[in-house]
Amino acid sequence: MPAVVVENTVCPGCHSNLRHRLFWEVCRERLTGTVLHFAPEPCLSVRLAAMPEVDYITADLLRTDVKLITSISAINLPDGAVDGVIAIHVLEHVRDDRAAMNEVFRVLKGGGWFALAVPLWDKATLEDPSIVTDEARAAAYGQANHVRIYGRDIEDRLSGTGFEVEVFDYRTVFNGEVERNFQHDAEGVLFLAAKPGDGRGLVHRVRTDQRAACA
Repeated sequence: MPAVVVENTVCPGCHSNLRHRLFWEVCRERLTGTVLHFAPEPCLSVRLAAMPEVDYITADLLRTDVKLITSISAINLPDGAVDGVIAIHVLEHVRDDRAAMNEVFRVLKGGGWFALAVPLWDKATLEDPSIVTDEARAAAYGQANHVRIYGRDIEDRLSGTGFEVEVFDYRTVFNGEVERNFQHDAEGVLFLAAKPGDGRGLVHRVRTDQRAACA
């Protein structure tokens, strides 16, 4: 079964969870240009919206407090429109995640990046279209509104779309710095997928000269 949320991973200041701090630590050097953020979390939105170098676009299919009401499986933007896409704990809710990956790939510029995190377990991805009730989904995937539980083979889905994938594990990134960051294996991996195009490639290092304020 997927791991349950461990409440003490939440920062008492900004209310970020481990997955948000991991994203910030890995990706903050890439935050420039047009960034599209699905299901935006307040702990990240506040920072991103305040960055003058970022043209920040929030997006969601159901929420009304966003700039762009759209599905990640059919993004209402032209090809090559954005430099980066953020989707943290989104794809496990999306019925056709391969369509979503293809759409993200389409709207990214060459050399653009896709930062994503999903709940993980230590087996292959489990998804079964015959599981349709809330009770059955909760039992199979850990939450009633999830349609799968991912394994590390999500990398194959991303690379099959055309992305070059880098994987960041929280234990390596934070290196024992803050106890609160070492409580939740199920959400401690960030996938950073790059669309080939302009030679920038992926980020292969993590900043050590400055730590996120709420890490």
